[in-house]
Parts: sequence; C-alpha cells; structure tokens
Amino acid sequence: MIVKSLKLKNFRNYDLLNLEFDSATNIFYGDNAQGKTNILESAAVSATTKSHKGSRDKEMIRFEQDDAHIRMFVDKRGIEHKIDIHLKKNKTKIIWTFHDCWAFTGHCAYFDFVQCDKWKTACQNCPQYRNSYPYALFKDGSKGNYARKMAAFQGVKGLTIVTPSRWLGGQVKESYLQEYPVKVIPNGIDLERFVPRKTEQRKKHLVLGVANVWDRRKGLDYLKQLSELLDKEKYEVAVVGVSKKQIKELPQGMIGIEHTQSLAR
Repeated sequence: MIVKSLKLKNFRNYDLLNLEFDSATNIFYGDNAQGKTNILESAAVSATTKSHKGSRDKEMIRFEQDDAHIRMFVDKRGIEHKIDIHLKKNKTKIIWTFHDCWAFTGHCAYFDFVQCDKWKTACQNCPQYRNSYPYALFKDGSKGNYARKMAAFQGVKGLTIVTPSRWLGGQVKESYLQEYPVKVIPNGIDLERFVPRKTEQRKKHLVLGVANVWDRRKGLDYLKQLSELLDKEKYEVAVVGVSKKQIKELPQGMIGIEHTQSLAR
C-alpha cells in the first residue's frame, strides 16, 4: 500500500497542510520541534485510529480549536482509497470504510477463495501468505499480525464501520470487530455521466464483468464456462480489464476489453 497524499487541518501544530508524496522514497527534514513527527503521527492515526505516542484525541487537536481533520489517499494494487479521520475534543466519531477483509485477518484481504475461516478465532499457518496480496515470501507472520491488529483495532470509541456490501458487513460481524456498528453504503457512481439514454435495442442480452485485475479469485474461469454454456443467439459475455494474453485465451464469441479510462458522456 502506498500513501499518495495527506491533508491535515488543525492537527497538532498545523493549521492547514497539504502533502503529495512520491511513489519512491520521501524524506522529511528540518529543525527540531517543527512538526515532522506530527506528520508521521497523522499517518499512524489514519492507519490504526490511534496515536503511536499514546496521545489522546484531544491532545492532537491544534490549540484553541475544537476539532481536527486528517484525510489520506492511499493506493492499493492500483485502486485509490480515501481515509477520513475526524477528531473532536468533546466526543470523537470515526468512520472507517472497508473495501476488503484485511482489517480483521492476520494476512490476506480475501479468504473465501481458499475456504479459510481461521480469522474467526486466530490466524496462524496461513495457507496463502506466499501467493496472496500483501505477499510475504519468507515468513508467515499471520499469527503476530492478527494479534497486533486485534490490540490496535478493538476498543476504539465512537467507531462506525462502513462496507459497500451486505456480505462484507456480515463478515465484520463474525470477526473481532463485531462490537462496532456496521453501515452498508453501496459504492456510488457519477449520475451526471451514467444516465439512461436512448440507444439501439440490443439483439442479445449482455453479461458484463469488470475487474482491475482478473486473477483466479475474480472468477474469469467461471465466466469462460458461462460463455460456452449460454445460447450464443441470445447472449453475449464481455469482460473489461483483461490483459492481451487473457484476451487470446478467451473462448470464441466472448468479448475481451483491456483496461480503459473511457467514461460515458
């Protein structure tokens, strides 16, 4: 995971700070007591909801201010995620949006593909630590990671977890995060770009699959099988986001489209 940018408002000594980070190495330098550690602390709060220095929320808010705001954008496998943290002196409310299961496992972002449910009790002897993102080639650290996450993420006052699907919300309720309220808010789309419009009536029904990376877990093999089973006079199957190699391996009649930035207008 790569931190792309960080915005602070009324955090520690910063009235307002906007930082854009390079994807390689970033160096903070300057005189003592100028706020270098405060930047690192804000990133830690965004990642774990707690200060690495053990500070209380009200201690991280700028003097004579009632609240503070941290906004961090991160890149995970080519997908951008936004993390918003609001700190208040009187009562802190935190919204944490989940897009996968990483927060309550010892290693993986997804476990259903290998039918593993160790995350419900305690992760250890991870069956996919070598071949599942985030990759760990030399050591299975799932047991220690699980314990550290549990210690960091439990008991956070005012935390509400948001998930884009009922399925993910249900998984949260079976994990060690079940103490928190869960709100399901589906991913949105730009309704000014994507609106109903008159087009030529299709002669066939279209089955469409879209993914950033079409690995085995995404189900490309199942869509290939579906394409061969459906009546080709009535149905078409199309996938967006496949590589050139994957397009060559698609069965006859199945449509493959590489990554695109095209938007409806």
